[in-house]
Amino acid sequence: MVNVKVSDFIEDFLISKEVEEGCAPSTIKAYRYDLQKFINLVGDIDLESSVLRQKIRLFLKKLKDLNYTKKGISRKIASLRSYFKFLSLNEFISKNPMTTIRSPKIKLEESLPKFLNVEDIEVIFNKLRTKNYFTPGRARDII
Repeated sequence: MVNVKVSDFIEDFLISKEVEEGCAPSTIKAYRYDLQKFINLVGDIDLESSVLRQKIRLFLKKLKDLNYTKKGISRKIASLRSYFKFLSLNEFISKNPMTTIRSPKIKLEESLPKFLNVEDIEVIFNKLRTKNYFTPGRARDII
């Protein structure tokens, strides 16, 4: 195929994800966002371009420069990996550029959820009390 751009098969990919794989609407929205972000940052380049892999790496570098977290970058990589796998399986591209792209290593402490400490929780409850949030009918909320 000549002059086929990255954006040319995004809708087909999203339909495939929704219909064939049963992805949730939020997942489809995330795929769309990630692929559009790729195009916005590096351009809508030719799928058979010899610089496609370099553009993918440039995209990841730009995400890092924009202070994306490792988790955020990993999600973008997963989206690109899934998209290019779709293109490869459907023979829209001859070679998958994502085969050598690796996700960043995420340490356990980076993936754990962040919690409020006891002092922050007390501040929240004290502010709620001063705003008459706790009426007799809402007494159960302070337990």
